[in-house]
Amino acid sequence: MKNQLSLLSRFTPDKLHLDPYPHIIIEDALNKTIADELLNQFPNSSVVNSDESMNNSRWSFSACDVQRDLRVSDIWKKMIDYHTSKEFWDEIRDAFGPNLESHIRTSRNQAALLDDSRVGIRGDHNFDSRDILLEAQISGNTPVTKPTAVRGTHLDEGNKIFSGLYYLRSHKDDSVGGDFQILRWKKWVPSRLKAQMYFEGMMDCVELVKRVPYRHNTLVLLLDSIDALHSVSVRFPTNYSRLFLNLDGVLPDYEYRLGAPNLVARVRRKLPRGTPVNS
Repeated sequence: MKNQLSLLSRFTPDKLHLDPYPHIIIEDALNKTIADELLNQFPNSSVVNSDESMNNSRWSFSACDVQRDLRVSDIWKKMIDYHTSKEFWDEIRDAFGPNLESHIRTSRNQAALLDDSRVGIRGDHNFDSRDILLEAQISGNTPVTKPTAVRGTHLDEGNKIFSGLYYLRSHKDDSVGGDFQILRWKKWVPSRLKAQMYFEGMMDCVELVKRVPYRHNTLVLLLDSIDALHSVSVRFPTNYSRLFLNLDGVLPDYEYRLGAPNLVARVRRKLPRGTPVNS
């Protein structure tokens, strides 16, 4: 029986999407009572040390800090504990299946795929004794005074195998924006040049595939790769913070690296930026 706090407890194969890269979307990921309790017990700004005067600024309270802080509620400690456990890593492996295996190619990283893989917590352990380090951060973006996107088009670090967001939107939050955007490279971009052409915020060679609305109790998980482009849509002025649990799986070796932008990329940085459109 799956843990009732697991964000994959309601996973079914139809929740896994392969276009433009493997990702999972689950609405109502947890029992409503549990989701609402997590929202009600969400640590306040003094606990997570966020500056609410900053405009649309990201803050994160890492798993290793949560467990040491007496101000964090029991349900949140249990939530963080589970999502940095071997059990959760096994759920990730089962949900993504062969797609995950195809994303891990280096010999050192393949140890994370073994049934007896050693799972640790980022910040508490290292790769001398662990094969993969998990992170579960209580996170958010501060209120908005000026319309901005907290993160433009980007890729995660090449030593991450998965990333995820679990939204805990206030029921009173009537703000606009802050959706998770899944993007892809345009067809004319050659695979061999992606690492050199990439820069954070680029819009000219990507297109929008879908948006995952910032909605309470919604989970989005993705397998990281050179193709796993994503961003956050512009948020408009609001007194509410954008609240979520951030999930990561970190491997000892890099599966891909982002090179220094080539001359074309450096020129493109200076061009006016538009908004990616649906293909």
